[in-house]
Parts: sequence; C-alpha cells; structure tokens
Amino acid sequence: MTAHPSSDCASIRDLIEVHALRALEPADADRVEEHLLTCRACDELSRSYQTFVPLLGMASPSVGPAREVRASLLTTIRAEQAPQPARPTPVRAPQAWLPARLRAWRIPQALSAPTIGLLLLLGGIAVSSQYQLDGQRDRVAVLQQQNIGLSSHLEAIRIGKETYGTGVRVMAFSQAAPGSPASGLLMTGPDRQSALISLWNVPAATDSLHIILGSDGEEDVALGSVEIDASGVGSVQVTLPAAIETYDSVRIVQSPTSATSSSADLLVLDLASQSAPVVAAD
Repeated sequence: MTAHPSSDCASIRDLIEVHALRALEPADADRVEEHLLTCRACDELSRSYQTFVPLLGMASPSVGPAREVRASLLTTIRAEQAPQPARPTPVRAPQAWLPARLRAWRIPQALSAPTIGLLLLLGGIAVSSQYQLDGQRDRVAVLQQQNIGLSSHLEAIRIGKETYGTGVRVMAFSQAAPGSPASGLLMTGPDRQSALISLWNVPAATDSLHIILGSDGEEDVALGSVEIDASGVGSVQVTLPAAIETYDSVRIVQSPTSATSSSADLLVLDLASQSAPVVAAD
C-alpha cells in the first residue's frame, strides 16, 4: 500500500464522501475500493468519514406534517369513520291523482341528486389533490434543506481534519431554541485553543451570529461572530483566550431583532457537564 498520494488521488477524493454514504454507482464504488487497497492516505481519509457517518442523524431534526395539514386529515378520517344514520324509506303516494304540474316538478328534483353527488366528488378530489401537491412541496423543501445540512456536515469534518490533523476533537452543538433546525460543530486542535466553528440550517432571517464563551463565576467572553449565507450555512476559525477546557459552555447567540428585544441563544455546547457529543479522531 502506497503511503503518499498518487496521481489518481485527486479524482478519488472527490468520490470518497459519497462512497462513505454508500451512494455511488457500482462502477464508481469498485473504482474507489480498488484505489483504497493501494493508497494509505485515501484509505485513512475514507475511514475518517465512515467514523462520522453515525453522527449525521444529529445534523437535521425530524420534521412532521404541518399543523393545518394534520388537523385537516384527522377531521376527514373522523368524518369517514363516523356511523351514518339510517335514512327512512319515504312512503310515496300513488301519482295517478297528482296534478301534472306537481309531477313535472318532482322529476327534475330527483334527477339532480346524482349531479350534486358528482360535484361533491369532484370538489373532494380537487381538495385532496391540493393537499397532496402542498405536501410534495413541503417534502422537497425539507429534503433540499437536509441535503445542504449533510453536505455542510461532511465538509466541516473534512476541513477540520485538514486543519488539525489526526488530533482533531469534534463536538456537536445542541439546539437551545425550541423547534429550531439549526445545527453545528466545534472542532479544536491538539493545543485546544484554536477552534473551527461550522453551522448550518440556520434560519434564513439571520445574517450573523455571535460566539460567547461562558465560565462559572466569570463574565462571558465575546469571541467573535459567524456570518451566515443565504442557504443558512456559515463557518469561522477563532483563537480562544485559553484552552477550551477552561470554559463551561460555548453559545451561539442571535442578535436582537429590534431595540426592544433581547438576544437569544440559538445553539449551545455544554462543556461543564460534558453532555456534548464528542468524537476524538484517531
């Protein structure tokens, strides 16, 4: 096995991330596997990606149907399952003695019932089709956002490996705001004082976020800010005043939206209790 990258490594490394997710075409997958047997550098990179694949579930929160759609579906199901009252059989009087005008009026009324039923059926189909179309659009939007989050997650890990080498330590932020899809990682090098922060799925209305270091009994330290692009992704490399173990928490804070509002935590990394998921690269 070759220890140094070969001329094929550049093209193979473009496929390694997708290969770790088992999403390559068979021909490309065979090509990557054959290369990994002979190249130690690419094999180590592939193993590092496979180490972080189980963490991808933390990148995107689960998404349920919209409240309005759920309520409408439940109402429709209850209506269909409700027992229908028995309709009494009308007792018809012999029509021989009815005036001709009355008999002529009753016939169109009877014939209009199927027409009304057909209109109701068409209306129900139209409403159902609209709900299905809205649901498809919602699912496409969710999948697009998850794809952005997945790509950002893998790219952050790749950059962390390249920046800090095998001594990189990866810690995942937790959501501080209920219902927020925002996620992120903090990676530190062997000195534990240089840090790379990568965020994704940040709400679109956010332009920048502030990084706050917290320590019990001490004043919070404002470390800097992270610029967020239109897709809700942002990253920044910072230098901590002291080693990461010195602090109890790292908070990602939104700026106040108005003069009367206050800042709010979006993400938090709890270092004091070590509740943050931690992965130390080999």
